[in-house]
Amino acid sequence: MADNSFTTQTSQSWLQKIMGGFIGTIIGLILIPICIYGLWYNEGFAVKAYKALNSGASQLVTAAVDAVNPSNEKKLIYLTGKVTSEEPAKDEIFGQLGDDVLVIKRHVAMYQWVETQKSTSEDKVGGSTTTTTTYSYNKDWKEEPINSSSFKVTADHKNPDMPLKTGVSVAKPIKLGAFELEEPVTNELEKFYTPFDNVAEVPEEFKKSGNSFYKSESPDSPKIGDLKITFEVVKSQDVSVIGGQENSKLTKFEDSKNDYSILILKPGTVNAKELFKQEEASVGTMTWVFRAVGIIALCVAFMMLTSVLQALAAVLPFLSTMVAAGAFMIALPLALFIGLITIASSWVLHRPIIGIGIILVAVLIKYGFYKLAHSKSNA
Repeated sequence: MADNSFTTQTSQSWLQKIMGGFIGTIIGLILIPICIYGLWYNEGFAVKAYKALNSGASQLVTAAVDAVNPSNEKKLIYLTGKVTSEEPAKDEIFGQLGDDVLVIKRHVAMYQWVETQKSTSEDKVGGSTTTTTTYSYNKDWKEEPINSSSFKVTADHKNPDMPLKTGVSVAKPIKLGAFELEEPVTNELEKFYTPFDNVAEVPEEFKKSGNSFYKSESPDSPKIGDLKITFEVVKSQDVSVIGGQENSKLTKFEDSKNDYSILILKPGTVNAKELFKQEEASVGTMTWVFRAVGIIALCVAFMMLTSVLQALAAVLPFLSTMVAAGAFMIALPLALFIGLITIASSWVLHRPIIGIGIILVAVLIKYGFYKLAHSKSNA
């Protein structure tokens, strides 16, 4: 077998670096308004969620699970009970995994060649950069097919086509008492997978080892192209749901006034107040995640505006590092200030205390960085 690592070396001249700096500056100019819009959109979504969930809590109807009440048509209802199906889920290869299995997720991994890259760069006096890249090749189980034709070294590292892929099988129909669950609701059930390996009848071409099923001559010594299958399932269980009633079906509730969809499903018996509380917490967490991502991206975009300066300074490596550090010290407070002002603007009308509080934090951050910079300049 050929050596499973390969090393290349490339060089970038100072002029090439300057041209790349101009491109970086242009990209930064494009990214700044995109980041600001993304932050604004994220806050708009959070405001819609806040208004819709508060409105939903005030108009919620607790419905009986064993009979459909026509007067609840198009209303937001709360139900609790056991999800069941007369016909259990069926995998196309392994068949039914149990009478109480509602959803099957079949994970399929193939033993494949995997390429990894590791690069190191060295900046030199005069502005050029030499980059050394090492490509390594190892075998591993991967669910996604890897295109080996794009490898740096394709000889002796060829992956076959993947004959079977990861898939989901859902029982139809799934019911909660008298209500049939529409696809948006059954999709929520898929959040409650548990591992499963108690397969009654294993197809002849597969061998069980541990919690997995292998299509391989020897699971302990797999070859390229061998398959490994594991299962996760959702079984019949008690759930609590807040959603919309449409005829005899349960689906997501469309709040047209706030342009927001409400669908909350949790395992077990959970009261409606707690369901709304958990949903608000979930929305809040995702809002903060996107806030952080947006502000970090905005900081990167501002730093990219100095790409040309960093490239010009690269004639002396230490000078380029100083310029990059200075750019970060300017970009970070600027991104925080603009990001927080964008966030606050969405909340001022709906929750003034929060909106004004965020504005005050933005002003304090800007003032703090200003004082820090001023004190250093006077030192």
